[in-house]
Amino acid sequence: MNMPFLTMQALLGTDKRPPELPADDSEPGRLTQAIAATRDGSENAEALRLLRAAGVQAVCGLAGYQPPRADSALPEPCPPEPRASVDKAAVIDVLRQVLSSGSDRMRLEAFRLMLGAGKVLPPALLPQALDLGRRTPSLRGPIALIAGERGRWLGGRNAAWNLFATNAENELDPEVWDNGTLMQREAYLKSLRAQDPAKARERFETASASFDARERAAFTGCLGEGLSAADEAFLETLLEKDRSKEVRQAAASLLVRLPESGYVRRMGERLAACIVVPEARGGLIGRIASAFSAPLPAVEPPESFDPEWKKDLLEEKKPQYEEFGPRAWWLYQIGRCVPLAWWEAHTGLSPEALIDWAQKTDWRNVLLRSWLEAARRERHAAWASALLAHVFKEQIEVSVGKGRFSAFAFIGLLPPPEREAALLERFPCPGSAGGGATFAQQHYKQVMQFGQFAASEWEGDATFSLEGGHSLVRRIRFWADHSDGIGQISYQTSIALGHIIEATFWLIPVSLLDDLLEGWPHGENGAPFCRSGYDFLTTAIRTRKALHQYFA
Repeated sequence: MNMPFLTMQALLGTDKRPPELPADDSEPGRLTQAIAATRDGSENAEALRLLRAAGVQAVCGLAGYQPPRADSALPEPCPPEPRASVDKAAVIDVLRQVLSSGSDRMRLEAFRLMLGAGKVLPPALLPQALDLGRRTPSLRGPIALIAGERGRWLGGRNAAWNLFATNAENELDPEVWDNGTLMQREAYLKSLRAQDPAKARERFETASASFDARERAAFTGCLGEGLSAADEAFLETLLEKDRSKEVRQAAASLLVRLPESGYVRRMGERLAACIVVPEARGGLIGRIASAFSAPLPAVEPPESFDPEWKKDLLEEKKPQYEEFGPRAWWLYQIGRCVPLAWWEAHTGLSPEALIDWAQKTDWRNVLLRSWLEAARRERHAAWASALLAHVFKEQIEVSVGKGRFSAFAFIGLLPPPEREAALLERFPCPGSAGGGATFAQQHYKQVMQFGQFAASEWEGDATFSLEGGHSLVRRIRFWADHSDGIGQISYQTSIALGHIIEATFWLIPVSLLDDLLEGWPHGENGAPFCRSGYDFLTTAIRTRKALHQYFA
């Protein structure tokens, strides 16, 4: 028995599982058992037992007590590692720096390169990497992929490092599901979903009554892994019966992703009553006329709120911050829960035609905001392209009602060639005719807006082509060369340019990095951005080049 063992039980909660105090024949062990055995009959009796045991351990520890050496057998050795470990000292030093102080984008690139080369982390870096995974949820999956057998072996012996939810035999460990932390149980459920979605769902369903609302919401989110129509019945049960609004919202957000679900069907039926499509004209002449000027749909939002809608989490009263009126608020809630494919099928219009139609209606903000949210949720490339062209145009950000949307999130949904073009056209740069300081004075506000860009929102390897990389380098260098000549606004522009270089650096092909740095204006006469940018670039370029050279 030790303090970490007792701490883990306290974190789990004695109301869910009575504390376990294993027999210990030492003096502190016998004292712990005697004190913990004292029961006062209060509702906090189990918690008091645990706290008394912890008190004994704490006092004995302060007195210098050392537990006797255990006679139990040593744990099984780590299984052989089928993949090669990084073994070059210089690269290990680079990885150590990346783990300790690199950005998440730098870390993800290093992990991706390592995985592609069939390498795993060296043993010396595993404690640092596993601790990073414990602290950073978005990195847990990538770290688990390059931690190797020794990482799993360590995770099986240190609960804080168990990002894998496995036991010492490298199998999913049911004990983690029963007694692990919330992080470990989420990892277990996601891993089980990847192996056997039905079994994972049943395990959650069986134990759901013992979880608090926070846990139920987290585990409901895990069902997004391997989501299918087989999950609909359980999600509908959560939507209908769970006491927590957070859990019901999590269930609804998954049901929306199932186009054939009853939830989507109900929303579609409600929306069909609001988006009225005129009947096609009869006869040959009518059909020919419709081909040239088809009548557009009419928008007829609900006149009143149906109490039945509350079962699907539609709310009658809008939040105070919303500017929509009651009818617009009801239409918006329905519209955002319907797949984009429904709109095309129901109206017979393309995304571009629908957006053009919406701009002409009195319900423009309701429709556009519904589509923006749906396109982001569905990661729909065709709709993202249409929205960028017809709603954002050349803007970085648009406000639709009280909803604010960044163009960068939608640019990240496009195929690589379109993504490059959409990003570059929003990063101003003069053409071959030049313009220099005059162009910089005229376009600095666009650069300040572009400073909101964060490539970390994009999934996977987003590196530009050589042609796109050259264009990006030319833009960065133009603003580096002219940022000190924009008068009183140079300070704000420098801040924006600093953000831009840190966000776009990861998009530049490695072969062009030296072109970016060559002749960089970093002397005392340069703008603050140039000096700090030079420091960032020299370190980041050295790191990226070392990683690519080793793992190529």
